[in-house]
Amino acid sequence: MDARIVEWLKLVSGGEAPNLYVVGGDKSTREDAVVDVLAELPPLFDFARMAFGEVAAALGREQRLLSSLSSDPWSDERSSRARHAPLLVIDDFGAGEPDANELFGLMTLFQIRRDNARPIIASSQLLPSEVVHIWQMSKVDEVLADKTDWRFFRNSTIVEI
Repeated sequence: MDARIVEWLKLVSGGEAPNLYVVGGDKSTREDAVVDVLAELPPLFDFARMAFGEVAAALGREQRLLSSLSSDPWSDERSSRARHAPLLVIDDFGAGEPDANELFGLMTLFQIRRDNARPIIASSQLLPSEVVHIWQMSKVDEVLADKTDWRFFRNSTIVEI
């Protein structure tokens, strides 16, 4: 196991909450790496696992519904799991192009999790700079993309496989 992952495991087991970003390789290799990390966590360490698109869609729908004072059981349940699980695992991080509501929801999620010492493990084929570039080039506010980048990647251990 990569030394940076071992160090991350020590930090998380000690109560700290940096994120872990596993990048490179094919999808199967990334999934194996994440499974190996999860196997090393204490047995009672609960986690929620979701695809990036599912998290972004739920948070984006929630943002749109908040502005209309409505709610939706699908997005409410996923958003709550994403916020409150002791550990959130996000597969295919950065897949697709989130709209402004989705990106704002992600930025808020990353801040809430950081403030409450709840780490995220994310896996992707994209380097952090590639994810941020996609966000900046999409139809969203570049400042929002930069804030989302800061709230996630600046608090992450990045491991290339």
